Amino acid sequence: MPKKPGDQPKNQTSDLAGAFAGFRGAILAVSVISGIINLLTLTGSLYMLQVYDRVLASHSVPTLVSLSVLMFVLYAFYGVFDLLRNQASGRAAVLFDRRVAGSVQAMAVNLPLKGASRSTAQQPVRDVDTIRTFLASGGPVAFLDLPWMPLYLAVVFLLHPLLGVMCLAGVLLLVLLTFLSELLSRHEVRASARADAARKAIADANARNAETLQAMGFVGRAVHRFERANQSYLTLQVKAGDVTSKLAAVSKFLRLTLQSAILGLGAYLTIRGEVTGGAIIAASITTSRAMAPVEQVIAHWRNFLAARHSFDRLSKMLDRFTVAASSLALPPPVERLTLANATVCVCPVPNVLFCATWVLSCGPARRWR
Repeated sequence: MPKKPGDQPKNQTSDLAGAFAGFRGAILAVSVISGIINLLTLTGSLYMLQVYDRVLASHSVPTLVSLSVLMFVLYAFYGVFDLLRNQASGRAAVLFDRRVAGSVQAMAVNLPLKGASRSTAQQPVRDVDTIRTFLASGGPVAFLDLPWMPLYLAVVFLLHPLLGVMCLAGVLLLVLLTFLSELLSRHEVRASARADAARKAIADANARNAETLQAMGFVGRAVHRFERANQSYLTLQVKAGDVTSKLAAVSKFLRLTLQSAILGLGAYLTIRGEVTGGAIIAASITTSRAMAPVEQVIAHWRNFLAARHSFDRLSKMLDRFTVAASSLALPPPVERLTLANATVCVCPVPNVLFCATWVLSCGPARRWR
């Protein structure tokens, strides 16, 4: 049965769960696209391997041209699939917002009627914005690339076992950094969210009681109270940002160091005749690609924690909040004009002032109903 304009949702929790229920097919499709993209990412490594080991050794220009054309075609497919994946993430974020916008707005409208402040009533809307922003960013894409790390490790192991062991050690260190990001930044992110809600509540109270504060001379104290809450929020923001920045810097240091170490080890193995010169470049490129998803996850970890916290808070608020399903029933509009106790009087004087006096003095001459 279609909804009437005045109807309101009966169960907001089911709306929030249903907002992600239809994403299973989309997630599967994006995962397949991510797999194709990760396979195409090996194009650079294989191209350099063939150029160094075949083209330079044989001085064959036709082979170089053929490899270059093939590389160009594969990278073109890579660009197309990457565009499709980014567009799918953006559209999924918009679709999520559309599905929950009605229920969240109904809650935001009714919360002030239950004694909530304006900032508290607008918090669900901000939570939806946080979740949508994370879905549209590169965070989910980085998580989809994580399962393909063993593929790159296998390629490096095929080039030489020692190169594979060094690449595996670097990847494990980055994974450890990811867990450290979770442990070290979880408290700061939650505390920052609470401090943000507190300062917004103070700002809302100051705006709501502006006349009283001005009349009683409490404006300075109100501003000082807000400044203290705002300073606490900014301090927590800086702490959370410092944790993420430090871990991101360490991960970048490890990635660059590992790339150089792979080149050094590859050169040593080349001197001993165990690998070719092309394998050195291929191992370096593949190692960098294997560590890229973990580095991207660390970079988006703060946004991921904020989105997860917003989702949990929104779920709890929707669980506690119910909207009455009944609404005021209005009769259908009809083309009819009904007048009750109307007085009609002929005014012989064109002047408006005299006409009004004449109406008041002539009394009810005729009544229409």
